[in-house]
Amino acid sequence: MADDAKNPAAKTSAIQRPDWVKKPTGEDLAWAFPERAARLELSGKSTIACEVTTQGGLINCRVVSETPTGEGFGAAALKLSRQFQMTPSSDPGHLSTVTIPIVFKVPEPESLMDLARRDFARGGDWAATHIKAPPPDASMAFVGLLVLLIAGLALSARTRRLDAAKDLTGPNSERRRSR
Repeated sequence: MADDAKNPAAKTSAIQRPDWVKKPTGEDLAWAFPERAARLELSGKSTIACEVTTQGGLINCRVVSETPTGEGFGAAALKLSRQFQMTPSSDPGHLSTVTIPIVFKVPEPESLMDLARRDFARGGDWAATHIKAPPPDASMAFVGLLVLLIAGLALSARTRRLDAAKDLTGPNSERRRSR
């Protein structure tokens, strides 16, 4: 069968209310989520425009808008275009176009873990490419600072207790108590 997009005699119309047979899942959205935006915990949106084949597939998709610009949401939406499938057209000579707005929200940490587990079960390594752990030296430095802070607080409290005890037992303690 000839490709609908290359048929110059095909009638073209914009679909206002698409009848989807298949749409991307939440897992698909998380998979396509731009890596940099995920690290920065940025949400975004993108609108793509595509031609619809008589079989209901999307072809020749392009980014119409992306917010925030330059964060990869347009490219992510194009990746997702393969996950859309419309009801096949009953008119073989009719070529349609569709505009699809896609909203990308920063996933909750629990769903990220679920996604990483499912991807790992399939043999992928989503976590290694999307979740970056701090270098070991940085976490050890933080623990070291925390230990020093706690030790300093404990020493400060002990010093205050000793000073208070000296005030009560020192040579001038009788005068202080009588006041």
